[in-house]
Amino acid sequence: MVPILDPSPLAVPRSEPTPSIVHSRTLLQRLPRFAAILICTLLVCGARAQDLPPAPPEPAPSQPSSQPTNQPPRSEPAPRAEAPASASEKAENASPLSKIKIPDVSDWTAQDAINYAEQNRVIVIGAVAGVVLIFLWIGNLIGPGSTAKLGGRDVKALPAPIWLFGAILAYIATPLAAQFLADLPDLKSGDPLRDKSLIQFGAVGAGSLVGFALLFVMSKTAGGAGLRLKASDLPIGIGCFLLALPFVLLAGDGAVVVYTKLYNEAPPVVAHPTLELIVNNRSSQWAMLLALVAVLLSPLWEEIVWRGFLQSAILRAAAGQPWIAILTTSTLFTLVHRASADPVPWYALAPIFTLGLAMGIAFERTKRLGVPILMHMCFNGLNVGLALAST
Repeated sequence: MVPILDPSPLAVPRSEPTPSIVHSRTLLQRLPRFAAILICTLLVCGARAQDLPPAPPEPAPSQPSSQPTNQPPRSEPAPRAEAPASASEKAENASPLSKIKIPDVSDWTAQDAINYAEQNRVIVIGAVAGVVLIFLWIGNLIGPGSTAKLGGRDVKALPAPIWLFGAILAYIATPLAAQFLADLPDLKSGDPLRDKSLIQFGAVGAGSLVGFALLFVMSKTAGGAGLRLKASDLPIGIGCFLLALPFVLLAGDGAVVVYTKLYNEAPPVVAHPTLELIVNNRSSQWAMLLALVAVLLSPLWEEIVWRGFLQSAILRAAAGQPWIAILTTSTLFTLVHRASADPVPWYALAPIFTLGLAMGIAFERTKRLGVPILMHMCFNGLNVGLALAST
């Protein structure tokens, strides 16, 4: 019997990290804590600076007397005491940090926290987005070289024209089915809500079925492209949506600010024609069917077309450069929402583009098509829920 040799003497010894590298990693790990302590210290010091009394005036320097020594010195008038600065002057001269009011949260209730978040919406969302961005950067999910380190989807098994053909075929299946259903006598009842709901349900359902069939066939050849849907995509998709939500909300708030500056009024609460139809007919069963299509079927069909096929086609044509595929797909995805039969207003394009970027990044990082599908469903479901609750 041949003895089993210990492979450790033959193995190449691992080089231990140098002290400088270890020190750099330690600093990187402690950087968020240091930044948080520094910001809190600056805020507290700035807030207390406005409560300090003004500094006393410095005495005027003594001038040498030019009078003869035998004459008594001339008495100088006593300097006048400066009047204390008023409250408005203190506020104007205070530093920007001192104007930030730090709330006392020791006795806050949940409702107090909600009220504060509503009154300082942009600050709260921006802070959350900053924390998420730091988390993603430290986790090497969006930083330089993250793609090479984590690896990418393998779309080389199929050429770019085949991926593009799948996107076109799954996309045109929906309008073709809609045209066919619209010509049926049973869908010309005179009730526009009923007819529209049934046509959209059948058309988007047909497009989803075509997309599913293409996914099944193409995943057999391109097994590393991430086309297979799994039950474990559900928690990952919800988690990725929560990470992307602060950035989507900030983009939407920025678009609202621009709209308000241009037209001197706030934009309508409901920005999508289909969503407006659901809200205005919330008690109808056909409106609920339309909501079901918007929350479940439309995200499924759209993500199969845009992320599953089109982004894979661009990724294949761009020699595996994911950012080119993500940006191009997100741009086209946004423009189609503006040029569709039910176009969204222009101020809604910013959050749609941000959501498209987030879904494209999530698809490339997780290599699971089910993740952007779940993110899209969560986004549409949140919009429908908020619209029904706020009107």
